[in-house]
Amino acid sequence: MGKDGNANIRFLPLVSAIFYVMLGPVIWALDFAIIYGAHATLCAPGVFVRLPRDANLISFSLLATTAGAFLVLSAAISIFTVRRLRQPRTFLDSLTEPLAFLSLIGVVWLSITLLIVDPCLQLR
Repeated sequence: MGKDGNANIRFLPLVSAIFYVMLGPVIWALDFAIIYGAHATLCAPGVFVRLPRDANLISFSLLATTAGAFLVLSAAISIFTVRRLRQPRTFLDSLTEPLAFLSLIGVVWLSITLLIVDPCLQLR
């Protein structure tokens, strides 16, 4: 590394490219962790001694998390589409857009069980 810190500047494009490509899967993983973590915590035996037993509250909080992830991924896909119309498509764009779309499908797939199954039925 030089005296002026040029080595750090050379790694910035690599870090931003990795963040750009992994945006969709990271949001999906965060949604997955929050939903299953909150679900297991709220439905654990003994938790309802302190919390009111309201399945609608649990469903609403989990669906709100899913809606947030859905909106962020939808916005990211929209930004990728607008960017593609303004400038030539790069390899990173070709990789990032399908990953974000697959992550969006994963978020929707995860939320389907929240709509169909009783919130704490899986953990009983």
